[in-house]
This record gives sequence, C-alpha cells and structure tokens, in this order.
Amino acid sequence: MSNISIPVSIDPHGNPVPIEESVRFKTDYYRCPECHEIVNPRKGEQRSYYAHKKGVLEDTSCSLSGATWALASA
Repeated sequence: MSNISIPVSIDPHGNPVPIEESVRFKTDYYRCPECHEIVNPRKGEQRSYYAHKKGVLEDTSCSLSGATWALASA
C-alpha cells in the first residue's frame, strides 16, 4: 500500500476539507479530488486518512486508487 499524503477531500459544495476537519462518521459525503468518487474519512489515534468507498472504483479508474491518503495525526 502506498503512503501518498493527500490530506484533503472535496465536500458537496466544492470546498476542500482537510482530514482534521472531516466528520468521522459522515459517510458518502466527501469526494476524491482526483476522480470525484466517494471517499470516507478514517480517523484513528495514530493517523487519519481518506479512503475510496469500497466498490466505487469498479467502473472508474483513479490515479490514487490503492493509495492510502494518509496524514499522520499530530
């Protein structure tokens, strides 16, 4: 798994949302800035990241697929 650090998603209004400002259980709300498919925040004690929703990339390709959008929590 790659450790590409892309700590932002896009909200429904087109605004960037840093992982630190995302709501943990707000699913199907954020979008990938590359392919515009759904990503969900994964927030843990050691790190937080966005991940594509399972199954959304079956019909779409994304240069970030398979990558973990990780930002180490400070």
